[in-house]
Amino acid sequence: MTFSPGFHGIHVAPVATTHERIRWLPPLPRANRIRIREHTCICRSTQYELCEAGGLAFIRRFKAFQGRMLIRETDWLVTARAAQLWALLLRGQAR
Repeated sequence: MTFSPGFHGIHVAPVATTHERIRWLPPLPRANRIRIREHTCICRSTQYELCEAGGLAFIRRFKAFQGRMLIRETDWLVTARAAQLWALLLRGQAR
């Protein structure tokens, strides 16, 4: 995939003082295919993806940690709730 010069994806807002705490879990192989609906910019050390599979949705987090990439996921949720959580995350109201 190629991007035009200066291209940036979505950036997550700084976390608000009062915010919803997201429960991050180790990823488990639950589906053969996962569709990435949205993602944040790769220029940050932590990136997020809004994913869908099997009629459910979840958020995946990639975080650089001691030279490795640590991957965590939210619970798999009804799509509407995952979209709501994604919006809160992007606004800094969940982390």
